[in-house]
Amino acid sequence: MIRLILLLISFIPAIATSQSTATKIQPGIEYEGPAELEAPSVGVGFTLPSGWSGGLPRDAELFIMAPGGQEGYIFAGADEMSIDDAANAMASPVPLGDGISLNPKGTVDISGNSLVGDYDVRGAPQPLISTARTIVGDHGTGIYFIGVFPSAHETMFRSALYSLAETVRFFVAVEDATPEGNVSSAALAGRKITRFYTSSGYSETESMHLCGNGAFYRNAESGGFGGGASGAFQSSNAGQWAVQGQNLVLSYPDGSTATYELALDGTKLTLDGTRWFREATDCR
Repeated sequence: MIRLILLLISFIPAIATSQSTATKIQPGIEYEGPAELEAPSVGVGFTLPSGWSGGLPRDAELFIMAPGGQEGYIFAGADEMSIDDAANAMASPVPLGDGISLNPKGTVDISGNSLVGDYDVRGAPQPLISTARTIVGDHGTGIYFIGVFPSAHETMFRSALYSLAETVRFFVAVEDATPEGNVSSAALAGRKITRFYTSSGYSETESMHLCGNGAFYRNAESGGFGGGASGAFQSSNAGQWAVQGQNLVLSYPDGSTATYELALDGTKLTLDGTRWFREATDCR
């Protein structure tokens, strides 16, 4: 879950300056706009505006950017999605942690592959407003930008969100699958995978973080777009993962295992026939 501390985050002071070619986003690096940034593992890029800085905090899934000397933030995340997936996610609450949530306000405006929605911010220590933009690409991937800011900065943030959406570019991510269609470990390592479902009338998510060192942890939470993992490693929801043949095998400390049949069709990942969405994670 995205913790409130992310709203006050200080990035590691390693600066990446703008270059003539797109820069691959790396955890723990602060980027200064204007800068063309991209995430090759999910096949999406965008341009950080002039006067803004941002980065991907370690152990987080969302890129965070802010204007110099101003209050407010924009969170950016990419995921596998269709326009319907994006609309359903944007119509659901977004929990930020510590009792703060974004609650949909009105309907989601859909124009072509672009979606716009507004939110009420509840539980914040000061009055804030929020708006989001999602762009869905041609390769089954979308990128979303969520702005949270004081009302005094609404014009600036809405303009920045529009500009960010205009610079979005999609390209085919290189996926690592065997010729037979089996999913390799490399296609899952360092990824957070999430499924959306409805329970008791609420939109829920279940996530598994498949760390590059072979460890995993999982959590379930309410809301639309997935957030970071909540809590520390717990033996009840953590252990070791491995790809064995066409299966994802989770091994728990008590000796029990859980096995899921894997399939990867282009960028569409399924476990036991259920769609799971992938995004990068920095767990180790």
